[in-house]
Amino acid sequence: MDGEWNPWHGCHPYSAGCANCDVYRRDASVGRDASRVYRTRDFDLPLRRNRQGGYKLAPGSLVYTCFTSDFLVEEADAWRQEAFAMMRQRQDLRFFFITKRIERLGALLPEDWGPEGYANVEIGCTCEDQEAVRRRLPEFLHLPIRRRSVICEPLLGPVELEGFLAGGGVAQVVAGGESGQGART
Repeated sequence: MDGEWNPWHGCHPYSAGCANCDVYRRDASVGRDASRVYRTRDFDLPLRRNRQGGYKLAPGSLVYTCFTSDFLVEEADAWRQEAFAMMRQRQDLRFFFITKRIERLGALLPEDWGPEGYANVEIGCTCEDQEAVRRRLPEFLHLPIRRRSVICEPLLGPVELEGFLAGGGVAQVVAGGESGQGART
């Protein structure tokens, strides 16, 4: 059974793909300020146990991580190493996070990350247009990551990925549009 873990919430616009952000739209609908980044009550969810003594996040689950923020948002720097430690501790889970801030990752990796990263962590890099592809993918493809995904969502225009994908190293490419009122074509 898959799960979701949002150790922190909130973000701030980073690029063109952020203009119609789902998190901002959902937060606005309940009167919450999505630009305020804070550590959530579920910060330690991967380590929580149920009444029977087992983990609340069942072994073998795919855990969608930080989907109400960007895992590499600057305001979460103080909490990130602890989040990485929980990922390391729960090798029986597969963690997946997406970021537009991939250029920050190299400086933020834990010391024991290793030459290919943790086996149970997949990272997706968002590339909403060709400018984002040009800026983000060269860095992304040279980082020590075991399993990579390129996320072209919201896809705001044509992108050329062939030159970046030719060498392998990308497990999947996801493409999708924007949702909500005011969604761009």
